[in-house]
Amino acid sequence: MVTKSSSPPIIRNVKDVVELEERWRAEHGTPLHALGEVVLHWVGSPAWLGLQIAFLLTWLVFNGRAQHPFDPYPFSLLGLILAMEAIVLSTFVLIVQQQMNRAQERRDHLNLQLTIVNEQEATKSLELLQRMALHLGLEQPDAEVSHLIQKTDLESVAMHLEDHLPE
Repeated sequence: MVTKSSSPPIIRNVKDVVELEERWRAEHGTPLHALGEVVLHWVGSPAWLGLQIAFLLTWLVFNGRAQHPFDPYPFSLLGLILAMEAIVLSTFVLIVQQQMNRAQERRDHLNLQLTIVNEQEATKSLELLQRMALHLGLEQPDAEVSHLIQKTDLESVAMHLEDHLPE
């Protein structure tokens, strides 16, 4: 059995991310969101497509050949049923998509925070390495390293990106 401390970091990281996502769903998800995911999982399957095709063919054959069809051509009842189905399914799509957008925004924010922490750690490591090298007399300060150990101004980076990225 692999314990958390002896498992490889990637395994621990995957487990931590899964736990984070499950905890967020438990705290912020609603029964409607859960139902939406189940519905879309089913509706997005080949079985659903087959069921829809079989339903339509059965409807068309029965009403096209019956002496007293309950929905004669132009099949207005079928049109109503399909329109209602489209409304309900598109609403589920929007509900699940909205939840997915919130989750992606949360992940993006978390990623930004971790990137900032990584940048700060790297800057501090470079600063310490430069001081050690100077103390030991191993090398003269490098202009690029001197620039890299400066605190990154996030506002100026964001403005630079805004100015140079295409619309």
